[in-house]
Amino acid sequence: MKNGLLCLCLGFLAMAWFGGMAHAQNLSDFYLFPEVPYEATTYEHDDLIDAAKRSDGRTQSESLEACRQLVEDASVPFEIRRWAQRRRIELLSSTYRESLAIQEGREWLANHPDDPEALPLRFVLLRTACQRLHNDFSPELSLVRSLLTDLLQHHGPNNMLAVRARVEYANKLLHFDLLGEPSAQMERRVHLEAARDSAMMLAGDEEATTEERAAAASYLENTILPTLAPPPRREPEILTGQEAEERVRAAVEQIMEELGITEEEMIERFGPR
Repeated sequence: MKNGLLCLCLGFLAMAWFGGMAHAQNLSDFYLFPEVPYEATTYEHDDLIDAAKRSDGRTQSESLEACRQLVEDASVPFEIRRWAQRRRIELLSSTYRESLAIQEGREWLANHPDDPEALPLRFVLLRTACQRLHNDFSPELSLVRSLLTDLLQHHGPNNMLAVRARVEYANKLLHFDLLGEPSAQMERRVHLEAARDSAMMLAGDEEATTEERAAAASYLENTILPTLAPPPRREPEILTGQEAEERVRAAVEQIMEELGITEEEMIERFGPR
């Protein structure tokens, strides 16, 4: 250790960890390196931290390995170990290894049940499963549902990340509905209505700050309610023969302008053979 002040520094760290609980719903600093006293780490730790922070694609494997060593080293302050795990999740997800990212995130939660900032991690894992989709990552409904269930069971429904998690899940259910999942539409409605009810409660919570109430009200008005509302009915437009001809002519002129060709060239290239 750099000097004998380590124990005292770790005491300050412990207070910082519990003091950070108030910020558990803020994702803006989820991947940021935590502020820790200089003396809380060794020079060896500092080298690993520097390697973990590198974003150059050529050193990505080194960054992942440095993160792994930090996570597994019990002598590293808890906040840094948690950051290293989040950093690994970020790197794995950005390189199309979302399955491993989710697996490691769930293992962290299982091994650290008292992590005071488990809620944002659970939300990020769910959001990854809901938003990411490619040939090597197509999560089944059972996985996505279990991630939401885990979040709600541990943190309850009446916080903004839980509200956002329900909406993320509801949007993902559209994908499963297209795949023929029979319960997707009904389940989607249930979660959107539950998100609406929780957001309404949070918007009127007198113990919350003005900013928190405003955020809940804004999310309710701009995201949840429009999603719940049925699409407006559009009456079929009936055109006269002249109006239809004018629209077709306008479309043809736009195509000619974009292609930079004359009417004769248009007829020659695309007219009947």
